[in-house]
Amino acid sequence: MNTDKHRFGFRPLVFGFWLLLFTIHCSLSTVIGQKADHARWVNPFIGTGGHGHTFPGATMPFGMVQLSPDTRIDNWDGSSGYHYSDDTIFGFSHTHLNGTGIPDGCDILFMPYVGKPVFFSSDQLVNGSASKFSRK
Repeated sequence: MNTDKHRFGFRPLVFGFWLLLFTIHCSLSTVIGQKADHARWVNPFIGTGGHGHTFPGATMPFGMVQLSPDTRIDNWDGSSGYHYSDDTIFGFSHTHLNGTGIPDGCDILFMPYVGKPVFFSSDQLVNGSASKFSRK
């Protein structure tokens, strides 16, 4: 009896079956997992109005980078750098503190531009630049 043609026997079929089953399982779990939209329950602006003194930006672990827009440069209500009632962004800085109650300075502002930057004077910023925005 020649055993060369039956050398692998049943093993490739079992391996192929398990591989097919695993692929179907991964595909179904991906499709099922995408139905839940938990992000709709998250509001990053909680605490940014009133006297919450929080910022709505992203934070790296251990607070090494806390990127967020700055809408106020000074005063107690904007001590985190952002206040919900504002409609002007002065820039984006990489360090912020939540709930301190005092303005935390020494931030270097970055402001992206398209085209030529427009400079203006205001009561908060002398010969500076800013951008108006709307949440709507």
